Amino acid sequence: MNPESRLDYLKDVLQLPSLVFDEEGCCIVTFDGIPINFQTIDDRLVMTIYIAELPENTEADFFAKLLAANLYWKSTQGCTLAFDPESRSLVAQVIDDENKDIKKVLESLLEVTEGWRTYMDNPPIPHKRQDIRGIRL
Repeated sequence: MNPESRLDYLKDVLQLPSLVFDEEGCCIVTFDGIPINFQTIDDRLVMTIYIAELPENTEADFFAKLLAANLYWKSTQGCTLAFDPESRSLVAQVIDDENKDIKKVLESLLEVTEGWRTYMDNPPIPHKRQDIRGIRL
């Protein structure tokens, strides 16, 4: 199924009036106040959510946690966490797999985003394990 068909299918599943890519191949939809960017890349549907801007003094330990969370996607529910150095943005992304329930994929993406936002607002005490929704440290 091509990205346009998948987006149309999502529109029906979520009972939305319209979902259409713009001329740049993007479509932004807000769920629970969180904008999700749907984008067609290499004829695949990619969903991306901005999590936060990271300060210049972000420590290596934080980036190590990001890499560890991405390992086999076991701590990201199938999503990938990424850092855009140009904008210093932390994002969560997932490439659509038509063999998976797209609604569940979106729910996981939103949960991971909320978990990392919570984690960043309330960092754990050093040397103390903190598990939060969407993140296992």
